[in-house]
Amino acid sequence: MKFGEKLIRLRRKNGMSQEQLAAEIGITRQSVSKWESGSTLPELAKLIVISELFDVSVDYLVKDSMEEDFSGDMYSMGNTRLEEKMDELSRYVKGYQYTSKRHIKGIPLVSIRLGRRLGKESVAKGIIAIGNIAIGVVSLGAVSIGVFSFGALAFGIIALGAMAAGLLAFGAMAVGGIAIGTAAAGLYAGGVTALGKEVAVGVAASGKTAIGETAFGHHCLVWNNGLDAEQIRQFLDRTNPHLWEPLRKFFIFLGQHIK
Repeated sequence: MKFGEKLIRLRRKNGMSQEQLAAEIGITRQSVSKWESGSTLPELAKLIVISELFDVSVDYLVKDSMEEDFSGDMYSMGNTRLEEKMDELSRYVKGYQYTSKRHIKGIPLVSIRLGRRLGKESVAKGIIAIGNIAIGVVSLGAVSIGVFSFGALAFGIIALGAMAAGLLAFGAMAVGGIAIGTAAAGLYAGGVTALGKEVAVGVAASGKTAIGETAFGHHCLVWNNGLDAEQIRQFLDRTNPHLWEPLRKFFIFLGQHIK
């Protein structure tokens, strides 16, 4: 029995479609179809993943002469050691992978792809995505893209990271509608160095309205020997009377503690 025939049998035995199997392995449905038709064969790393998924040996998958999978006492000590080595190789190559069986509109609820190198296998795509690269509604990764995004490089509506870009961005370097960070640039910006189109508050601040130890803009409030909450409130009420109240409170707090 050829590899493709064995794969079809194992997939059907476990009640899985080609799409579901592809999602479990982290590949496309077309790749599964090619394997089953015999036009291509998977690489070693994928063979290991398949063997673990269906609880069969790699020998069984690749040897046409093996019609049944034998385990336990049927293997010699040498084969046992080989399996152990292959398990170690699998863990090394794959890192950790998980895809929840529950899907929402064809998208996994949870996808985890933590590998030792960047590549397609380390890209997590799901409602909740965790991986070297994560894409989801809620994403966590070295590079993350999502509605709520957390990572070294974060892009989202709400983004938190060493470098963050989003409608609301927090980071060492932040760019967004509202940007808060050591270096921040946006419509409204707060940080050590702040560049804001409308309002900027920081040690060095530049914007239409600027509050800082060094301030550049149309309306400026310079820190000098200190600012109290009432001074900042009156200044913002005069220059930006329609400023969102939570943002106003944050800027008042930040303006008092610039140094």
